[in-house]
Amino acid sequence: MCGFCCTFVTLGPVEPEIIRALEDRSVAERWPAAARGWYTRRGGRYFLERRDGACVFLRSDRRCAVHALYGAEAKPGFCREFPYRAVTLGADTAVVVRGDCSGAHEHFRDGAPVAERAAQVLSLTRVVPRDRFDPEGVEVLPGRAVDVGT
Repeated sequence: MCGFCCTFVTLGPVEPEIIRALEDRSVAERWPAAARGWYTRRGGRYFLERRDGACVFLRSDRRCAVHALYGAEAKPGFCREFPYRAVTLGADTAVVVRGDCSGAHEHFRDGAPVAERAAQVLSLTRVVPRDRFDPEGVEVLPGRAVDVGT
């Protein structure tokens, strides 16, 4: 919960139903930074906008405004699954640790057990297609291995 993921990673794709739900809740009226627009559409997919180099919903205390206003379930799937990422692996789905999480090492030491978090990530309803597994893009922390099974 350092806000790194809200600053240095791609802010999407966001599920269309998340966009609609936040619009229905008038998020732009409740969160002033979103009043100038809070998402963009590229290649048929939605992405959150950046303000001052970070997600439009990142508060000054490095917490998420969407989470504060509406709860964790209102956040896009990619936000809820971070620092993990569920990817398509043939006919199966695997959970990998994102190499771009600056706090992953702390999460492994002090956070929820990896198997528990992997189950949570896999349980998230996703409309946006998952990325295909790319072994070139997987980074493993020194001395740490995760058996994601198939």
